[in-house]
Amino acid sequence: MAQEKKKGKQVLVICLSIVIGLVCLYLLMSLIAFFASRLESVKKTRYVTDYHLDHHEVEMVEQGTSWQVYRDFDHDTYLWIRQWDRTWEQPGDEIYLMSFKVFDSASAAKREYNDIYKQHKAYEAGWEEGETWLISDVPDVMDSTITLMVYREDNVLIYAYVVCIDEYPHYYEDEIEPTGVIYDRWQLKDYIIENAPEIRTYVLHDILGY
Repeated sequence: MAQEKKKGKQVLVICLSIVIGLVCLYLLMSLIAFFASRLESVKKTRYVTDYHLDHHEVEMVEQGTSWQVYRDFDHDTYLWIRQWDRTWEQPGDEIYLMSFKVFDSASAAKREYNDIYKQHKAYEAGWEEGETWLISDVPDVMDSTITLMVYREDNVLIYAYVVCIDEYPHYYEDEIEPTGVIYDRWQLKDYIIENAPEIRTYVLHDILGY
């Protein structure tokens, strides 16, 4: 009788062990599936690698104006985005005064930004800087004063000329006075600082279609 009870306990222990093992296996598989889905959801988009252009290939994207998207490579592959058709006519048109470089990652954009920083910092003309931006006169320009702002927002570099002054002498008797409203490009400095995340979203979503 005692042996039968002992065997019964052993069977019960074995059954409980199997049940517990199956429960643990189920929980483990559920955790694996959960974390796999989480990893998939946070997987970063490769904005350049996954884009359909080949190296040195160019396309025109119609989004408010004709944006030229050009794929190139320096230290890292990037998409160079710019346009020439539109200028500032009213508030909201500031985006048309900018150009952009898009990289796969923020670290790649930072490498490019650091190179630009070193190049312009050595020139030290018209210099200003913040945590993620710089302003500098463009080196080796003889007949104009051109001041560039570069702002790094995650994986996107935003370029804008905040000063463009033609200093080449003119000798015309009848200069044609400019018509319309002239936009003070220096305002782009504050505009970019205040709206950099929205500018990045416009570039990635509206122009590139991500």
